[in-house]
Amino acid sequence: NYRIPQEFSAELNTSLLGGSFTIEGLSKNKKIAALVGVRYRNNNLFINSKDIETNANPNFTDVQAYLNYVINSKLKISFLGNYALNNYKYIPKTRKTKFGTIDNPTALIVYYEGNEKDKFSSTFGAIKVDYLVNKHLNVSMSNSIYHSIEEEYYDIFAQYNLGDINNDFASENFGDVNNIESIGSQLNHARNNLDALLFSSNVNATFKKENHQIDFGLKFQQEDIRDQINEW
Repeated sequence: NYRIPQEFSAELNTSLLGGSFTIEGLSKNKKIAALVGVRYRNNNLFINSKDIETNANPNFTDVQAYLNYVINSKLKISFLGNYALNNYKYIPKTRKTKFGTIDNPTALIVYYEGNEKDKFSSTFGAIKVDYLVNKHLNVSMSNSIYHSIEEEYYDIFAQYNLGDINNDFASENFGDVNNIESIGSQLNHARNNLDALLFSSNVNATFKKENHQIDFGLKFQQEDIRDQINEW
């Protein structure tokens, strides 16, 4: 449920992670109402890990709009629209993880090459018509469409070393990794795509009389989803 604005107002919020802006208003004849919001967020300050050194830049943007037009006391039209774009870029560099016991500490050191680029976008739009037949019967008709595109692309090559940690407090090389025991590598590749298109249309009616209410309706929905996964 979205509220209907009763007067003009605007709000702006900002932070180190992004910001948002909302504006709303009502026409002089109070027949047209609009509510629009924009948001942006960047989470690169959150995802830096102590174990993994990376260059990461995930950012999220979305725009929403809700419009109402009152034609007369019985007929009203409303529109709801939303667009969202999420980008994720990840470039791992190195990783160093220590585990084991105090007497036998072990370190895992990984060196990376390559990157991951993901993109998720979605668009949604809906138009609804409400008609008040009489004080007992209300009929509404709505049509909506939703389109989503997802891309997951990455080629990341990792080379890892497994060795012992120098735990001699008197040594100048205390904490360094010595005696490399295992060497290995791994390559991850993906070209994954998802394209989904959904359309729906429905008619609903509500009948109220005294303490009784009856809801009934009819809905049609069509879905076209293409999912291609190619990874190894």
